[in-house]
Amino acid sequence: MLAVDNLNIEVNGNLLIKNLGLSMAKGSCICFYSSTGSGKTTLIDTLLGEKEYAFKNISYNGVSIGDALGVYRALILHMPYHMLLDKELSVFQNLKFFASMYTMESEIEAAVSYLKLEKYLKSKVTTLSYKVQKRLNLSRLLLSPAVLWLLDEPFLELDDESSDMLQTLIKSRCYQNGIVILTAMRPIHLENFELINISLDDFR
Repeated sequence: MLAVDNLNIEVNGNLLIKNLGLSMAKGSCICFYSSTGSGKTTLIDTLLGEKEYAFKNISYNGVSIGDALGVYRALILHMPYHMLLDKELSVFQNLKFFASMYTMESEIEAAVSYLKLEKYLKSKVTTLSYKVQKRLNLSRLLLSPAVLWLLDEPFLELDDESSDMLQTLIKSRCYQNGIVILTAMRPIHLENFELINISLDDFR
């Protein structure tokens, strides 16, 4: 279980988020939504364990993240809003790099098939369309065993097919007792799945 208790987040002396509290059991998914510049990325960074002042307010399975930060971070897959691709490498080389971080090379073929990347494997990322690059970036979700996903605006600028793929991946992770936290500009709805939408405007 991930628990956040009375969390305040400040940036340059400005209080962006006040008294945030939540408790997430395995298999749950929450979307924090608000407009640009309202603290969504800072919240994700804080949950990642990047803000030492907040350690006392965040716990996982009853243990403060400050007391076991390395263990906590090993459970996390963080996907920032910008793509983490090496554009000078090929699609296959990027996939191999992602998989090697978790010794999941055996899952590359399945990731390629699911994301329909077969014809791009030898292509440099820099030659791909933005749509295909965004889809390749989703492969990180398939090539990690992490149980806690922190996804910063993952649906931003996805085409419809890639959006459907991402929805399926999120639901699959939750069905496997994972926890997913994501951000968005507006509420997100997943078909046949209970996702909780929370407006950050309620914590000003």
